[in-house]
Amino acid sequence: MGLPFAFASHFAPDLMEEALALYRERFEPSERLQSPYAMLGINAVIGETHTQAQQAATSLQQHFVALRQGRPSTFPAPRSVSWNSQEQCLLDSTLRYTFVGTAEDVTKNISAFAERYRPDELLIGTPLYSQEERRKTLTGIVHHLMEK
Repeated sequence: MGLPFAFASHFAPDLMEEALALYRERFEPSERLQSPYAMLGINAVIGETHTQAQQAATSLQQHFVALRQGRPSTFPAPRSVSWNSQEQCLLDSTLRYTFVGTAEDVTKNISAFAERYRPDELLIGTPLYSQEERRKTLTGIVHHLMEK
């Protein structure tokens, strides 16, 4: 149809690479768009330390487990959580393109992701309980990427 393509990695991470390849292979130019244009959605969580980032990321983890169990909710406050093996497997798969850690580590992982998949645009979600933590994550990403 000659339109841009967007893919949110946390909805079906196993299909992202194939969907992107199919879009690029089968793209047909249109009046709106002459060449393929792809946006990929990822998540990022930055903390002062890796441990702080992991703790903040428990909001997203709780949200996804509840959603997949048929109990959708807003993002709950971060807390220590022990997942059973089925829940951990779900999180490892679904959130595979969620980058968690220090600003340096997260931006390094985002850069590697962008280099591998070559999106024209990235949509970076900051699925955190605290608005302040969301701002810190986005600011950290911007500052580290601009330093390069």
